[in-house]
Amino acid sequence: MDIKSFSPPFETNCEKCNQAISITTHFQCAVFVCSGCRESYRFRNNSLINNNSRIDTKDHQEYIPLGAVGKIRKRLYKMIGFAVKKEKGTPYRWREYLLFNPYYGYAFLAEYDGHWTFLEQLIVHPKEVVIKNDFAFDRKWFRFFSDYKSVLVYAQGEFCYDVFKGSESEIRELISPPYILSYERSNEEQMWLYGEHIDEDDIKDAFAIKEDPPEQVGIGICQPMKGSLNYTTLMRLTGIFIGVLVVLQFVMTNLARNEKVLSESFSIRTDSLGNMLPLVSESFEITKAPANLELEFYSSVDNSWMEFSTDAINETTSEHYGFTTAVEYYHGYDGGESWSEGGPAASSVLSHLPKGKYHLNIWPTRGDMRADTFSVSAKTDFPMYSNMFAVAGVILLFPLITYLRRRGFEERRWSNSYYSPYEEE
Repeated sequence: MDIKSFSPPFETNCEKCNQAISITTHFQCAVFVCSGCRESYRFRNNSLINNNSRIDTKDHQEYIPLGAVGKIRKRLYKMIGFAVKKEKGTPYRWREYLLFNPYYGYAFLAEYDGHWTFLEQLIVHPKEVVIKNDFAFDRKWFRFFSDYKSVLVYAQGEFCYDVFKGSESEIRELISPPYILSYERSNEEQMWLYGEHIDEDDIKDAFAIKEDPPEQVGIGICQPMKGSLNYTTLMRLTGIFIGVLVVLQFVMTNLARNEKVLSESFSIRTDSLGNMLPLVSESFEITKAPANLELEFYSSVDNSWMEFSTDAINETTSEHYGFTTAVEYYHGYDGGESWSEGGPAASSVLSHLPKGKYHLNIWPTRGDMRADTFSVSAKTDFPMYSNMFAVAGVILLFPLITYLRRRGFEERRWSNSYYSPYEEE
């Protein structure tokens, strides 16, 4: 379909200012407002009848020129009417553009604070009677956003309804971004409109307008958050990744040998000054690389502590891997109740060790001279869940950041509504 598909308009002149008038919709036109002098007419039997009503003479510049033709949603539309409306009792104003296609009929473009919405009238209305309730429609969940009365401020061009008789309307809006349901009722009629947010650059390109569109302010009523996956899809993908991670961990756990490579007991040795001497363990071998190594120290401390500064020495390369492990155990009575803290055993884990022969150099220190023995055991190639939890944390980080961004975005959107769900939290 191209511009030739539009029937030739009815042409005449304004009886007041003699400006040329072009009516695209012929008998479907109910009211025409002259853009030159703002005089309004009713269109009957191919003639203009003065409506004895004049619109505000203050100029309100439209972004889409009257008569411009553009393609929206793969349909060619002609802009035939422009109106400015406001919320009664407030300074908030928006602009409405009436569009016409010979095959698909009428549609609307609404622009407020630089945010655009494309709307079409619904033939089949939602079944809900209580408009202020949230409800599902077209497989989407709509939340009640606002209700107010709109007042006509300015109009020019042709309209398929009497903009003066219905100059004050009750409007109720429900949103499921980027979609919107709008219920409008006046003394003359009531209708449902189903709309979707449309990018301002798409409007500019559709009607080949050189000027930049009105600057955006804040968040639009049904503006989607850019650069974000659908949250349901994102959570589904996150669940899949976590499931794969759990399966991999299960496989690795079953393949792990959980091999014990050292079990040795030691007695504390001191020099002539009473200083504890370092101790050396037996050699043990790590046959798989890279490998993890868990070392568990046990000491029968009682209301005391023992600390082990340890080096795992690779006997081939002389590389050493140092760590410190502390064993502490305290207990007693307080207020007739027993308490305890710590325990006689503690462990440390080394990861990514190369294979080879190792031994331990251990420098013990103690808080109680009675603790004079300890034991150490070591195992390698055992399942480690910390890696799984670390990866899971990274996977969950993205939906968490997305959720926080989305929540902040929605809180800004709903700050313009008296029915914000976030103010209740």
